[in-house]
Amino acid sequence: EDDSDNLFKLPGALGELVGGYLKRDWLVAYMGPAKRGKSYRIQDDIAFEALTNGFKVAYVSLEMSEKDVRRRMYARLTAGAKKEGQVIIPVFDCLNNKTGDCMRLERVNNVTLPAELIEDKIPMYDARIYAKYMPCTYCRRRRDPDYIPSIWYEVYQAQKITPEMVIKKIDSYSRMFEQNLRVISYPPFGANFDQIIADIEALEYEEGFISDVDVIDYFDIMGDEPGKLDPRWQIDARWKKGKSFAKRRHSLMATVSQSGRASFTKENLDEEDTSEDIRKMAHADLYLGLNQTRVEKMAGIIRINVMSYRHDDFNILSQVMVLQSLALGQPFLDAEYCPKTYRRLYGRSSIKKKSKK
Repeated sequence: EDDSDNLFKLPGALGELVGGYLKRDWLVAYMGPAKRGKSYRIQDDIAFEALTNGFKVAYVSLEMSEKDVRRRMYARLTAGAKKEGQVIIPVFDCLNNKTGDCMRLERVNNVTLPAELIEDKIPMYDARIYAKYMPCTYCRRRRDPDYIPSIWYEVYQAQKITPEMVIKKIDSYSRMFEQNLRVISYPPFGANFDQIIADIEALEYEEGFISDVDVIDYFDIMGDEPGKLDPRWQIDARWKKGKSFAKRRHSLMATVSQSGRASFTKENLDEEDTSEDIRKMAHADLYLGLNQTRVEKMAGIIRINVMSYRHDDFNILSQVMVLQSLALGQPFLDAEYCPKTYRRLYGRSSIKKKSKK
């Protein structure tokens, strides 16, 4: 088997959902509604994972300044907050633990939550219950069918991010993984693909820096391509050039795309949510959908599904829950299959409810 094109896998259950390595010559894209953390996803899942696996990354932003991109990277490294204090973070739990229906001796908790918190699929944090109630994931670690994925919360004592903290982390990180990140920033619509390609290739000529992964945030807000093309053809031309550039450079190309208006309230994104030009999906090797309600955003949860995958079979209805704390700069705390997907993969729960007697 030839694995020379393999780069890295996406983290946790998200990597299991995709089912293999991201590879050279691929174009990978995330799609989601506005303000759902698309930039966070490609920074963390793609750029940060590539860096920690020892690959060189060229990060191009048409939304944020170089300083803002680096600030997010520093927050990701340090888990520091803007100010010192307690931060509520989501953690995984089991529904049977919440209801008290679990009869296992290994259960770490003996408290049953109030009915109104159980009925709410995403309960908000309640300080009165936190001190008594403990989430349990004993069965999750064993992929036991008795486990029903659910969410609870913990309190994290955050430190204020400081220059000293960042310098210490950067120093140790650079010793382990070298200085493999280059950031290029433009204003929105301030550069077309030809200019971006020239600047990425200039890194090779001027510094000898040959990127393994190129991240562009994002194609849809680039400047116009040469020629009198209407907006839809402009967008199609950019995505074609993105795929061509990855193939020519023998690198992985990653970007994001904004979904249509109807996607703001949908549970599961599909092809119909592609904005402006559906041909985007034809050019991508892997197209991932970001699903998040307003309540989930407040709770620190985002659901991800595979919308299109050129190289393997996939189920568009399968979803992974990713827990995050953007207040700590952590777009990925943990990940697990959503309950319906988990049950389909590992079987339904067999735990019986307690008798009323």
